[in-house]
Amino acid sequence: MVDPIKKLIVVQCDPHTAFSVFAERTTDWWPLDKHSLTAGRTGNPAKSVTMEPGVGGRIIETTPEGEELHWGSIKVYEPGKVLCFSWHVSEPVERATEVEIRFEEVSPQQTQVTLEHRNWHVLGEGGEESRGHYNNGWVHVFEDCFGGACQAQRARA
Repeated sequence: MVDPIKKLIVVQCDPHTAFSVFAERTTDWWPLDKHSLTAGRTGNPAKSVTMEPGVGGRIIETTPEGEELHWGSIKVYEPGKVLCFSWHVSEPVERATEVEIRFEEVSPQQTQVTLEHRNWHVLGEGGEESRGHYNNGWVHVFEDCFGGACQAQRARA
């Protein structure tokens, strides 16, 4: 059994804004120059990454040429509360792990955002190694990039 990854940050905005930044403005904060399939294949950043709103929506990376690469699918979409999705970047759909993001109000202008990335067993013997890579990757992507985007959003408001 491989333990889930758990990350927790407090951002300086309300839960609905934090959710919106994460789910609706992903391209604005996701580090496409390093954390995309396009960057891994060509060394160039992807054009965008988007989450189609609602249960069943896809998470799509768009290459500079317009090709769509499927990263996962939305399982739970409750604005300001919870976002949960399958995650199979570089993997077939049947080997998808699961990511859940929870948004909880700490105060009117502070939100605790918790990320849990789980179900590593679907990757078989590679689950432990993949978990290690993602554990480090989520520090930059979730804590630094997403957290920083929430801070920037508050400064604009």
